Amino acid sequence: QTGDACDLVFPDSAFDVAVSTQVYEYVHDMARALRELYRVMKPGGRIYCQVPFLQPVHGYPRHYLNLTQTGIAHVFDALIRIERLEPLNFGQPIFALSWFLNRYLAGLPESLQEGFRELRVKDMLKPGHDYLGRPFVKRLADATRTELACCNSLIGVKPLEG
Repeated sequence: QTGDACDLVFPDSAFDVAVSTQVYEYVHDMARALRELYRVMKPGGRIYCQVPFLQPVHGYPRHYLNLTQTGIAHVFDALIRIERLEPLNFGQPIFALSWFLNRYLAGLPESLQEGFRELRVKDMLKPGHDYLGRPFVKRLADATRTELACCNSLIGVKPLEG
């Protein structure tokens, strides 16, 4: 059965086990979804949950968040007793590095891809600002720049009262 994670169709205390893999990054109201998951778990029930951390934007068009171990512990700690918290084999840092490098390469114009591919790890260990003028940074596709961004900024204006 499928449904909205923020409005589950199941009765209270319906399940001994809840499994959520790669779901919460797409949920528009994670706190509400977690309360719903908690509501449908039986007392003493167990949860198994996986969330992304160092992953590029995925699941277009709505990928809302990635969570550190501290972040996932924070959101679950008020609801459950955490027994284990760790990256899985497919969550090891080498997967993030490989994913980022391959997506970065794919975001470059073909004329720059071979030069980027020939760089060695030692060629990439300077602080990021040392590379800002390099063609492989300046000519990266806008979509790739958005997908792999280390941080994002927002400037907003509160509407005038009226």
